[in-house]
Amino acid sequence: MIAVRAAISEQELAAIRPLVQAHIEYERSDAALPADWEARAGRLVDAGRLTILVAHDGEEAVGYASIATEVETWTASSFAHLDCLFISDGYRGAGIGRVLFGAVAAEARRQGLSELQWQTPHWNSGAIRFYEGLGATSKDKKRFSFALAGSSA
Repeated sequence: MIAVRAAISEQELAAIRPLVQAHIEYERSDAALPADWEARAGRLVDAGRLTILVAHDGEEAVGYASIATEVETWTASSFAHLDCLFISDGYRGAGIGRVLFGAVAAEARRQGLSELQWQTPHWNSGAIRFYEGLGATSKDKKRFSFALAGSSA
């Protein structure tokens, strides 16, 4: 039986650290998980800027999702940004993603938000099929990143 609950302590965050690292590797990212990730994430959770939901099979953390509130200027409204949704390799295809996504949507509604937005790598056909199967639609945009450290812009 899969249970989903919010990670609110550094101890709970430490339990999902391996999942976060596996997600970084799965997405072929060059991001480095900071040594103090639990403390950093904990401060964001405490400040209400980040919600991390964890799917558990018994006591084992098998997936996680994180959401943050963002603002859309054109409509002057807030929305939930689904930053991460990751399921451990051995648990994919078992319906856990759907359970976790449902928990994310419920949490966003609880926060008074009416829209959920996210992105996935263009090569991740499994995730694209999953999201389309939920009824989600995609927008044709390219995501950019600009490092501010040492920048003159």
